[in-house]
Amino acid sequence: MVATSILAQETSFVNVHFIHGSKPEKGFMNLEKKWRGGIWGGHVGLEISPGKVIDFKPQGRFHWLLHRKKIHSQFSFHTQEGFWRYFGLAPETLERTTVAIPISPVQKKLLDSLATAYVNQSPYDYAFIGMRCASASYDILMQAGILKKHSWLRCGQKYFYPKKLRKRLLNMAAENDWKVVKNTGNERRKWDKDVR
Repeated sequence: MVATSILAQETSFVNVHFIHGSKPEKGFMNLEKKWRGGIWGGHVGLEISPGKVIDFKPQGRFHWLLHRKKIHSQFSFHTQEGFWRYFGLAPETLERTTVAIPISPVQKKLLDSLATAYVNQSPYDYAFIGMRCASASYDILMQAGILKKHSWLRCGQKYFYPKKLRKRLLNMAAENDWKVVKNTGNERRKWDKDVR
C-alpha cells in the first residue's frame, strides 16, 4: 500500500551520471592524457533537473586529509554536455553510465534546495581521505531522503571512488527496475568496467 502511494507521487527522476575511470591504452600514451585517479578515478554528477547537473570537485590546494576549517572544494552546476566534458574529451568517446532514480515531489524539492545551498557554500572539504565526488553525490541523495542515511565519514569510506557508488546503484536499479543507460568508450583508453 505504501509503495503504491509513493509511486503515484513520483513525478520526476534524478539521473546519476558516471564517467568511468580510465587510463591510456598501450600505444596511445602520447595521444591520450592521464586522468586524476586513472582507472580508479572517473567522475560523478547528479542531474537534478533536465540539463542541470551538480558535481563536487577540489578548489585550491588539494588536501590528503579532510580539513574542517580550510574547505578547498566546490559544488557547481553544469549543463549535461558540460558535465560530460569534465576531462576535456568529447562525450561520445567516454565510457558512461547513467542510472535514473524515480523521486517524489518532496524529494525533488529537497534535492533542489540542497543543491542550491551546496553550490553557495560547500559543507565540507574535498580530500583524498574524506569527501570526494562519489561520496558527495551519495550525501546529496541521502540528505534528500533518496538513499540510506550514513555519516559523512561513512560516506567517504563506503563510496571512496565512483565505481563503488555505481555498483551500488546498478544493483538497486536491477532490484527496482530503474532505467540504466550505458555508452562504450573509445578503444584508445582502458576503461573501468562493471562486472555483474
